[in-house]
Amino acid sequence: MKKILTIISLAAATTLVNAQGWISFSAAASAIKTNSASYYVQTGGTSANVPTLANGGIFYYALLYSATAPSGGLAPTNSAWLQPTLFGTSTFVMATNGTLSTGTLQGPANGQFASSLTASTPSYIEVVGWSASLGSTFTQVQGELTSGNWIANGFFGWDGGNLTITPTAASPGPTVIPGIYGNGTLVLYSVTTPVPEPSTMALAGLGGLALLLFRRRK
Repeated sequence: MKKILTIISLAAATTLVNAQGWISFSAAASAIKTNSASYYVQTGGTSANVPTLANGGIFYYALLYSATAPSGGLAPTNSAWLQPTLFGTSTFVMATNGTLSTGTLQGPANGQFASSLTASTPSYIEVVGWSASLGSTFTQVQGELTSGNWIANGFFGWDGGNLTITPTAASPGPTVIPGIYGNGTLVLYSVTTPVPEPSTMALAGLGGLALLLFRRRK
């Protein structure tokens, strides 16, 4: 009986170890850029196609994956895309812009980490990036992208979706950038808050005037 339990325990442990897939989600020379400086208020950029600057926390990046090629398209609004987590936790794999040089991406554990992706099993992946002004989670900005109602001016973009990464059972794992996607392939595009239509603004003005008249009559 003890032998059987030992075999079961060893098999479970082996399965657990093999389940963690090592990858790297950082790049010192990723050359991530914005397509415009129109709303580059976070860093004061003044020219088009500006690299994200070396101030951590100004931009966020989420790593998405799918076990099969997403049939609903490559856009991050497709529900087939999921977020991997750090192995053994519920913490999603996220990154910010690097703090040492422009256009960089800095992920957890300085890049190399064990994830919830299965080792030796390829997964389709996609990288999504956005300005911190739009929110701090992918779920939030995914909702804004779906509705088209951005909560602030900023930048949003994604890259990939048609290539796969195969995590390893131990470090070092394969790199997402530039191992899977080349440097400079992720461009963040300007997004803006909705501007009220003239008719909506006129109705709002009439409503305010009516309230003032009502107060005067009282």
